[in-house]
Amino acid sequence: MVEDVTAAELDDILRTEPRLVMIEFWSDGCAPCRRLRPDLERLAEQEGQPCRILAVNAGTEMAAAERYHVRSQPTLVFVKSGVELHRLHAGAL
Repeated sequence: MVEDVTAAELDDILRTEPRLVMIEFWSDGCAPCRRLRPDLERLAEQEGQPCRILAVNAGTEMAAAERYHVRSQPTLVFVKSGVELHRLHAGAL
């Protein structure tokens, strides 16, 4: 299951999660975000999932969106051990 989290929860998880974390930054009213979510849910439910999938509402959790320089939604940010490894923006999804 994709976990919807707040900015504070995101910080706590990133400090302790040993696996790769994929963060989806989304917003209300974002049609591409609504289309992407079922795919992320299917990915999160796969057995042996090598990463943890989190979702942050960029409209309500603006501090987290700013910290990760999110300018459009959806944006996927991949983080491991506190280091951003890769990101995909709305146009690339």
